[in-house]
Amino acid sequence: MIFFTDFNVVTVVCDIILIIVYIIIHRYLSMQSKDPVEKTYKRPSWVKSGEEELCPECFKAVGDHSRYKLICLLGRAPEGLNVSEMTKNLELTQPTVTHHLNILKEVNAVTVLSEGRNRVYKINRKAHCFEDCQIPFK
Repeated sequence: MIFFTDFNVVTVVCDIILIIVYIIIHRYLSMQSKDPVEKTYKRPSWVKSGEEELCPECFKAVGDHSRYKLICLLGRAPEGLNVSEMTKNLELTQPTVTHHLNILKEVNAVTVLSEGRNRVYKINRKAHCFEDCQIPFK
């Protein structure tokens, strides 16, 4: 009789495990079937024109006021600028300017041209942020 009772306990435990696995698989599959909706962000107040809603990449480019100032500075310098010229114009430290430039490179908003040990940064006027989201850069 004890063997029979142990068998029932094992059966119940197996049933519970199967139900849990079913729930996990069902939730996973229901998450996979939904079309992901791209989140948009309201254009910051310091960006005076362009699209009202920005994609995540473009918001990343202009979401910080100093970064947008950097975009505008580069937009007014078609020949490009190096980091030391940008630090003087923006009154920011070199590490801060470098940090902002790295973020702008990630979203393809700037290009870099190496001239010996010097790097010249230029605005990428063909970037999605400036053509599609119409972020002004002057």
